[in-house]
Amino acid sequence: VIKSTKEFGGRLTRVYNGVDMTMNARFGQGGQLSGGVSIGRMVTDNCLVYDSPQNGRPDFCRTARPWGAATDVKFLVVYPLPWDIQTSAVYQNSSGIPVTASYVVSNAAIAASLGRNLSDCGTAAVCNANRTIDLIPNLSMFEPRAQQVDLRFNRTFRLGGTRRFRPSLDIYNLFNAASVLSMNTTYGPAWRDVTQILNGRQLRIGAQFDF
Repeated sequence: VIKSTKEFGGRLTRVYNGVDMTMNARFGQGGQLSGGVSIGRMVTDNCLVYDSPQNGRPDFCRTARPWGAATDVKFLVVYPLPWDIQTSAVYQNSSGIPVTASYVVSNAAIAASLGRNLSDCGTAAVCNANRTIDLIPNLSMFEPRAQQVDLRFNRTFRLGGTRRFRPSLDIYNLFNAASVLSMNTTYGPAWRDVTQILNGRQLRIGAQFDF
């Protein structure tokens, strides 16, 4: 018997819309600016898929990242300073990580309202099965945007022939931003406790010798 797929629900769809803009420019006495903006998001919809645990929850079965959270900005500036010192700066501005909340419900709590144990329990006298429920629609809440500025200074000393000596100074995370990189997503007393942040301001001194 041949049947139409429409009888079994619609297909999962993914639609991407976006645009990338880049630029390169020269300014002053040898300055260069390059970078751009990336704006793009994926919309995922599986609300018509039958037998999906997300059915009946439109906010959960259709995922669409807000445009503001789908925008990344990156720029690089290079400029020569007096005494042959080369300097460069990198600026990055990207979306904060998504905020999620997972709530673990025990079989005992579910059975009280469901009227029976979870199917995982089988015929066991004591069942420790549980279910994890998402409390926040995916990609609907975000941490503040992450911003970072890195600097680099270097100078080349010519020592004759092919010999070159190039000392450098790198400064990472110039403004000591503490953007959140990961957090506890299990709903409870420790929910949203930060587990990792952007590394603090760092200075690195290096040198390269070519011959």
